[in-house]
Amino acid sequence: VLSTNVVELQDLGALISVNTLDKHMMFSDPSTSQIHLMLYYIVEDITTYPIQVFDINLSNSTCRLVDGVLGRSGPYGTVLHPNGKIYLATNDPGYLMEYDPVTGGVRQISKLHPTLRRDAQMTVVGSDNKIYIGEYNPLGGGALGSYDPATDTFTDIGVLDASFSSPQWAYTLAADTRY
Repeated sequence: VLSTNVVELQDLGALISVNTLDKHMMFSDPSTSQIHLMLYYIVEDITTYPIQVFDINLSNSTCRLVDGVLGRSGPYGTVLHPNGKIYLATNDPGYLMEYDPVTGGVRQISKLHPTLRRDAQMTVVGSDNKIYIGEYNPLGGGALGSYDPATDTFTDIGVLDASFSSPQWAYTLAADTRY
């Protein structure tokens, strides 16, 4: 049986924008023991519009939406540091940002390389509490960067294998105090 109700269609105009869930992570905040679910959304052009970070605090049923940095999150580009802050490294373009789940503050730390394209692939916290970022390098050899939250210093450690001339990624890192 077909309905006799008439449906009226309305033209609401062009779609303004769309966002896409890019990555997500769940963690326990070391300073508050509260459980968070973080969702990263990319909005249209990743070179023009920053990542949106949607932080859902599952322990107290609150949430917040903040703008991050340009690019999209690296495949394994997020790390929870012992200081309680989240560090997110992005690709295309490559940046490193800091997110404080207690205050909701976001801070852009650095571009992964001042002039060349470097895309974050992996982030880890080393035994020295520095954050190490394994990077895609389209010029070859992969690359590595580090950030020291204690001194607020970002260092481009450089290309991992200068003799390798094809694009290369650095996905696996094990950092210790030798670097």
